[in-house]
Amino acid sequence: MGYYRGVNQARILGIVLCSLGLGCSASPSSSSERGEQADKRNDKAEAPAKDEAPETVSSAVDRAITDVYGESGWGMANQSADALVDFVSIHRRDGHLVYITHGVAQTTPAHEFVLRIRHEAANGSEQELVKVAPMWPVQLLVEIAETEKRIGKPFPFGDSLGGIEVDGVELAYRNVVFLKDSVLRLSTRGRDTVVFVQTVLFDDTDYAQMDAIKPGETNTVLKTRMEADPLGLVDG
Repeated sequence: MGYYRGVNQARILGIVLCSLGLGCSASPSSSSERGEQADKRNDKAEAPAKDEAPETVSSAVDRAITDVYGESGWGMANQSADALVDFVSIHRRDGHLVYITHGVAQTTPAHEFVLRIRHEAANGSEQELVKVAPMWPVQLLVEIAETEKRIGKPFPFGDSLGGIEVDGVELAYRNVVFLKDSVLRLSTRGRDTVVFVQTVLFDDTDYAQMDAIKPGETNTVLKTRMEADPLGLVDG
């Protein structure tokens, strides 16, 4: 559970607003397959017909998200051509906000990050989320993805990342633990096509307590937190 200092994320300042259907292009130079409209086929496990083009990863991600959260949503698109995250979509659900990365699934193994917080903006269905939702989770998710890119391998489930810093952004929470998301799933023929990674937020005090737990011992801090709330929600 070592602490890592995040890489410079000045590029996130180049974000632009986009309404989601879920399609949301990161920039004019982005791959045409990214941010395509979600495929709404009901039979997910069935192989495509011979004359049907295979579903792209980005379309599969969109489909998994719309199956749970519907087609409405707003996102913050990243204009940097070399960024791992194309954009982060934001959704309302049962009194909390859901932030989901798009673009990380282009890597191997395919996965996307999910972050959830309690916030009053989740209750105002008439207001555009990009105008009322906190933006620090967007920067935090982009930073997590860029740190993973720098390390060169995915964070395993149960691993943690602490002391995250983003230039010019005051993060409400600087520490996360990575778990397999219990809500979003995308499976084909009995196996996961894209894994959605739940990022559970911790303040410095709780994270320090977890960091003090010896290897091999039960992480009682995480266990207590997730038993109380499987979504691991915090106030944002």
